[in-house]
Amino acid sequence: MSKSLSIITVTLNTASDRVLQADNFTVGSHTRATQLLRYPAGKGINVSRTLARLGWMSVATGFVGQQHADEFEQSLRDAEPGSIRNQLLTVPGSTRENITIIDTANNSDTHIRTEGYTINSHNLGRITTKIGLLARPESILVFSGSLPEGIDLADFYTLVNIAFSAGSRVILDIDGHALRHILNIDSSQSSPSQPAQKICYMAKPNQQELADLLNLPSFNTFDEILNAARLLATRVEWVVVTLGSDGAILIDPQGNAYKGHVDINPDQIINTVGCGDTMLAGLIDAQMRNLPADQLLRSALAIATANAAQIGVAEYDLSQVQSLVEETIITPIAS
Repeated sequence: MSKSLSIITVTLNTASDRVLQADNFTVGSHTRATQLLRYPAGKGINVSRTLARLGWMSVATGFVGQQHADEFEQSLRDAEPGSIRNQLLTVPGSTRENITIIDTANNSDTHIRTEGYTINSHNLGRITTKIGLLARPESILVFSGSLPEGIDLADFYTLVNIAFSAGSRVILDIDGHALRHILNIDSSQSSPSQPAQKICYMAKPNQQELADLLNLPSFNTFDEILNAARLLATRVEWVVVTLGSDGAILIDPQGNAYKGHVDINPDQIINTVGCGDTMLAGLIDAQMRNLPADQLLRSALAIATANAAQIGVAEYDLSQVQSLVEETIITPIAS
């Protein structure tokens, strides 16, 4: 991949993340908590922040609520000075909040999410124009996260199709229902039946999102996950399915498949928020460095795991990533 490519992250539903520590947290009780972190986020924002940490510039666009606009501006400016160009569109209302409660005594975390702004037709038109200006053949457009109120799947398809039509390399990290709609995948199939045209550069669902793609409640076996990933690969050049603590599967454009995981003590994992986003940034970083598929997966898993060993997103030490690369096991999967 050419290093001259521009990277644009699109976060339509940004968030303000708060991380609290409350040991022995119990629902229904009064618990004293300590606020550990508060930072502007959303999946694409996390990708941009991680890319900045890895030395890459990006443009961050999407929406931000008026009440949090200054906070986002300051955070993106300070992430790695000069690395993130803030082109978020300010809309009336408040950005939603994601609250994570970490209970170190019981090695657990609880997530609470609030609703945020609603997008009207005027602001939908603004983001449509913005993506039209940014989408170019020499661009990578990353669409990440959920849709805010006011934007439906048809609207979202229009936005992504602008990038497809412009010849951009489109990366999707979205829920399974949206992925099925955008890529026009037949959910009645459990495995590929015949080759189809690949219209998307990369997709990174997690295991549950992949099940949702096929209208399944869950998978029962690894082979079921792999077959579903291969079905997705009929429409997508690079497929990465994250499996939580079990690592990830990668399928490259030639159909070669790999399974990877990091051999780490579970007690070292502190907070899994943003790990999928940091992994996606790691995949982009590895592709910009033209790493082969197995090394691409190795590097991305190490970055995601380094993130999980810290409280915040993209707060890890790069030397820790290199150490985890050496602890990452990659296994080719037979066709």
